[in-house]
Amino acid sequence: AESSAVSEEKVVLLDDGKNAVARGRHAVSAIVRKDRVVEAVLFVVAFIVRIYRYDQPRASVFDETHFGRFISQYDLREYFFDIHPPLAKLTMYFVAKLFGFHAIDKHRFEFRAIGVPFPEDLVWKPFRIVPILFGAACVPLMFRTSRKLGIGRIISLFAALCICFDLCNVIESRLMLTDSQLIFYCGLALYLMLELWDVPLDKRVLVPTRRFALVVATGLACGAAISVKYTGLGTPGLTGLVSLLGLYFPVHGGRVPFVECVVIGAVGLSLFFTCFYIHITLLWKEGDGDAFMPAYFRETLAGDHFYKASAFHRAREGFTLPVFWFWKSVGYLNAEMIRASARIKSTHPWQSSWWTWTFTKRGVYYYSDHGGKPNHTGRIYLMGNPIVYWAVIALIVLFVCAQLVLALRRIYAFFRDRRRRFRSPLPPPSSSSEASELTASRALLSTTKKDDGDPFSRAAATSAAAATVRGVSTYQFSCVGWFLFSGWALNLLPFLDVDRPTFLYHYLPGLWYGILLASWTLHAAPARFYRAKVVLALVLLVAIIAAYLYFMPWVYMLPLSPKQTEAMRWLSTWN
Repeated sequence: AESSAVSEEKVVLLDDGKNAVARGRHAVSAIVRKDRVVEAVLFVVAFIVRIYRYDQPRASVFDETHFGRFISQYDLREYFFDIHPPLAKLTMYFVAKLFGFHAIDKHRFEFRAIGVPFPEDLVWKPFRIVPILFGAACVPLMFRTSRKLGIGRIISLFAALCICFDLCNVIESRLMLTDSQLIFYCGLALYLMLELWDVPLDKRVLVPTRRFALVVATGLACGAAISVKYTGLGTPGLTGLVSLLGLYFPVHGGRVPFVECVVIGAVGLSLFFTCFYIHITLLWKEGDGDAFMPAYFRETLAGDHFYKASAFHRAREGFTLPVFWFWKSVGYLNAEMIRASARIKSTHPWQSSWWTWTFTKRGVYYYSDHGGKPNHTGRIYLMGNPIVYWAVIALIVLFVCAQLVLALRRIYAFFRDRRRRFRSPLPPPSSSSEASELTASRALLSTTKKDDGDPFSRAAATSAAAATVRGVSTYQFSCVGWFLFSGWALNLLPFLDVDRPTFLYHYLPGLWYGILLASWTLHAAPARFYRAKVVLALVLLVAIIAAYLYFMPWVYMLPLSPKQTEAMRWLSTWN
């Protein structure tokens, strides 16, 4: 009986506590019907939250001036330069073309200044619909990722609604911006990697087709994340290290065969290369980005003063580019993009430091409109939902404190056991029950030695002594928690020492991991606190929705009087 109980404790990490069997796939692997219904409802709610008044204002808002101009230059075939890779811009351009977009003559309208009204004949709404769809899709993706980690349905719902009603996520996905695509691809890459890690090593040969499809899909998601912004490298980098080295994350060691890692990398780089191939192929005329490129490249841009017809026909005849020419150009272009980003030294009135993002100390004033009601002003002010941000950072601090306590307990137990061994040897068993316990312990130790390469064996061997919390051992709590903490910290790392202006929206990839870590910390609370943590999650949900409703005038540009505006400034830095 004891040995069977031991085998049942040896479960896959990603488990919701139901139907756990030895080395068995967890119950969440085949997403249950209830979860699919929840995901569908979440997408609808998130879509409504984001599409409401999406056509207001009918003018350029903040960085829409850049992305609108880039998309127009795609249509005009004029070469431009941007410090970010082209996938998100290409996506918005091709979707807009499906709805009849054509660039307006520059003498009549150009995306150059904030607040300039769009002409009546400009097809601009698809520019905002694309981010809305990606932003809405992030919400059920967060729910599914939480469930994949084995987090209960209520707390997974808490995680999803943190994304749904976070003001920063909502605003970034309502405008002609690229961050909603970045967050979606990063989240998708993480989820697919969790799926990949969940396939046991000794069962891979039984499902080669599904395994290969999962590897390719993971590579595409990782490549897409990097092809939107370089900061999307955080998730592929972290999961890649775990997969290659089998680092401290107990999903069958976290290791992925080297060949599969190579395939993931090759697929991702191929997508990255393809995006730049399309980008350069489309832009064959001179434009405002010519000066960033070398002479051999400018020779192929029609209208440039370096232009040579022979070079143009050799490099771009029939909209095809020689591979060797393209690799050289893409390498130079990416290096110049990095150098140009590093050269940005100017300050910005709405910039903020990375350490202020975790509690949304300062936002970004995106837009204001003094029309409508007398003495009322409509504003779009980018800020985080304070309840989300404050709850996330509080639960992250709680996780770190819990880890310190667990570390101190382990150190104390280690020295206590050493002292006991030196003082008195282990006495022989005096009863049949003690003999059976000793036999079970020896069986566990032999299992540990036999499967020493599998962290689950070590976890099972110590599970009798380790505290378990509703199916989560302290070992699992630590491993998954530190993995998520690493993702949160790694996405903040690029902004620790940079000279260029940084803004609150740069925190969004890190916030994704922060919400997962906060949810994991709630989920892993001891079983005796189960009702308390569920109540806490529900209270936080109510507070998050209430905060969203309170601050929604700053999301949807609803007119406010000066007194109403001042009442919403909870912090003096929200100006």
